[in-house]
Amino acid sequence: EYTMKEKVLQLIAKHGIPIEDVDRQVAVTWPDRRIFTVTIDYTEKISLPLYGDYIWEFHLYAEQDPMSGKGI
Repeated sequence: EYTMKEKVLQLIAKHGIPIEDVDRQVAVTWPDRRIFTVTIDYTEKISLPLYGDYIWEFHLYAEQDPMSGKGI
């Protein structure tokens, strides 16, 4: 899990995702050593011309395909 979390954090930095508290906003799990899951929660403030500032909340979730890398 630790190595996978480091790789996720590298991708976050590469893509400029605004993460302030890694322990609270990024979760990488490997339950029962079966499927990796990654959850990233963050917000971005965007300024819209007529509306003003808008807080856009993102919740990203990804998981490994359980059949990837397995033979039939």
